[in-house]
Amino acid sequence: KNRERIAQLVTGGNFSYNKRNWHIGANAVYTRYFSNYQRNLEPYSSFNFSSNQLLNASVDYHASFKNVHLFGENAISQNGGFGLLNGMLISLDKKVDLNIVHRYYSKDFQTIYGNSFAEGSRPQNEHGIYVGLSVRPIKYLQLDAFADLYMHPWLKYLIDAPSWGNENFLQATVKPNRRSEIYIRYRFETKKRNSPLNDLPLDYTVNQTRQGVRYQHRFQVTDEITIGNRVELSFYNLEGGKPETGFVIYQDIGFKKLGFPLSANARFAVFRTPSYNTRIYAYENDVLYSFSIPAYYGNGIRYYLTLRYSATRWLDLWVRWAQTYRSDVNVFGSGLDAIDGNKRSEIKVQMRVSF
Repeated sequence: KNRERIAQLVTGGNFSYNKRNWHIGANAVYTRYFSNYQRNLEPYSSFNFSSNQLLNASVDYHASFKNVHLFGENAISQNGGFGLLNGMLISLDKKVDLNIVHRYYSKDFQTIYGNSFAEGSRPQNEHGIYVGLSVRPIKYLQLDAFADLYMHPWLKYLIDAPSWGNENFLQATVKPNRRSEIYIRYRFETKKRNSPLNDLPLDYTVNQTRQGVRYQHRFQVTDEITIGNRVELSFYNLEGGKPETGFVIYQDIGFKKLGFPLSANARFAVFRTPSYNTRIYAYENDVLYSFSIPAYYGNGIRYYLTLRYSATRWLDLWVRWAQTYRSDVNVFGSGLDAIDGNKRSEIKVQMRVSF
């Protein structure tokens, strides 16, 4: 019943000037709806777009000077809101790289298709700085770390006050030879959220923490066969609530032979988490031009198989089958996606003809 209720026009352009070591560009995007776009009437969304047209303009740049690379984009929306992103990459040494990114998205910055570096899902109501470091102390070892500090000057969904947060990351990667790669990763994040124990007219916020530990090993057994395995733990705690711990263990196997028309990727995963709060995301191989990064949560197993068959130089076929089984539910999913039972299957078939 909601089909064809609204029409949309999107147009824009880019002018840029490029030199060997630097670039500058001007961009504009105009969006018009042929009826008013009504925002969600909640306090946290007070500054969201709610009209029938929006104009965005920006200037982007990058420049390199010896061991320093500068980059950024600075934008303005029709209502006067600002979105600013500026950063630098510095090679401190042949074995040390430093990355610094500053961002400021005002609470009233509006964009329909904006997709920028941010803690939130859209570049709005955020001010933060990111510092990353990559060190290669010896031939077979690489250390990567970052710290991201941010604040939200206005309310957010489930956060009824201005808030702040930080995320920290450390990873050690070892490549003992060209066939093997091992890495260990630790991630820690703290942010604010409304207290679940609140009984006052106005919610107050408390700390929410997430931690993750991951071990992964990929090994090329032969020129044709690669195996990989991962063990990942997830920890969640909301102040005033009960701490939660979850895990995912999976085994991958891939087959690809030069000159042979058939290649394959498969996975078998076991997961157990108390709730969606301790969900763990994992990338999965998919058909061409598609991707899958499902959230593993609940108690169950998941497995998939992706096949590619190159019939000729101009014809390729893909088939992907995946299935998730959960032992802790009788109905899989919710709303229009609900399935009676505790099992969900997915299948994709794709063909590409190259001219």
